[in-house]
Amino acid sequence: MSKHQEIAYLGIADLHRLYLAGELSPVDMVDACLAMIKARDKAVNAFVTVTEEIAYETARRQEAELAKKPAKLPRLFGVPIGLKDLSDSLAGVRNTYGSRAFSDLSAARTADHVQRLLDAGAIPIGKTNTSEFGHKNTTDNYVVGPTSTPFSIGHNAGGSSGGGAAAAAAGMVSIGLGSDGGGSIRV
Repeated sequence: MSKHQEIAYLGIADLHRLYLAGELSPVDMVDACLAMIKARDKAVNAFVTVTEEIAYETARRQEAELAKKPAKLPRLFGVPIGLKDLSDSLAGVRNTYGSRAFSDLSAARTADHVQRLLDAGAIPIGKTNTSEFGHKNTTDNYVVGPTSTPFSIGHNAGGSSGGGAAAAAAGMVSIGLGSDGGGSIRV
């Protein structure tokens, strides 16, 4: 297992322990996630948009906070997250809804639920693939195509939340947002 793989699969409690001990930094975590995306996303196709600049900006700001030697960290501090490319909008970032009709749309504002995650310390790594408007039990659309499960390339990740699930399973993010109106998470 590579160093990036070891880091990418750490749980939140371990991340916080290593951050507070100075043995790992949020920038290290972003490096690991982006390396995993580079290594695996061509085959998995979990991401519609990778927000590398925002991720590094957030991680560097968090490193400055760690330099102040806090006793405790916010719940999601330094945790890389994949935002579903449906209603999980992030201001200034492309939000396609899995539809060619919106393939160039940039979100005018950050969704309230995403802002709460950012306020809790989550690091947005990117927007994850979804079915068009979330209305299909497969993770597939005309913007970027299908998402494979990382366990069996070529087999669909399933549901409109499949991009986030595949990204987390492949070590590209620690957590991914999902929503379920008709089986998206359950599939």
